Amino acid sequence: ASTSLETVKKSIPWLAGLALVLSAPAHAAVSDTELQQLRRQLEELKTDYEQRLRALEARVQQAEVAARVVSLLLAVIALVTLAPLLGLIALAIKLESRGPIFFVQDRVGLGGKPFTLLKFRTMHPGDGDTPLWFRDSCDRITRVGKWLRKFRLDELPQFVNILRGDMNLVGPRPLMAEQVWANPE
Repeated sequence: ASTSLETVKKSIPWLAGLALVLSAPAHAAVSDTELQQLRRQLEELKTDYEQRLRALEARVQQAEVAARVVSLLLAVIALVTLAPLLGLIALAIKLESRGPIFFVQDRVGLGGKPFTLLKFRTMHPGDGDTPLWFRDSCDRITRVGKWLRKFRLDELPQFVNILRGDMNLVGPRPLMAEQVWANPE
């Protein structure tokens, strides 16, 4: 038992003092000097912990800023580069079927912040009685929409959401507002 206590004393001084107090018989008293030393060691530990926590929080904040900057840069580059393709897709959607070019949907982002997600419309407009995500049937998908979905091009307008700060390029998919409000957990 004394060997393990010696190992603890050498490796972690503050823990050794605490172990000494805890291993002492109940009738043994801890001197004021030992108690003050333990308090100093615990205060040093608390200060060290707080400094490490602040440093970690700073690194996390730097990483979040860096991720946002990268997302913004890539979104701008993508929108400028893909502008002709986006125009052709919009024209194809408009020529093939009536209705809007974009499908908009309420989503919930980080911290519960609601926003409107943009996508190219890939289906014929619904009747409005049932939520569109519920009625994702193949008979409503347009010919252009089938092609857009196959190559994931219907997602390209989400670069606008990235520019607006609604979402990042990398991260979890924002939930539909109906899902969040129906199941708040």
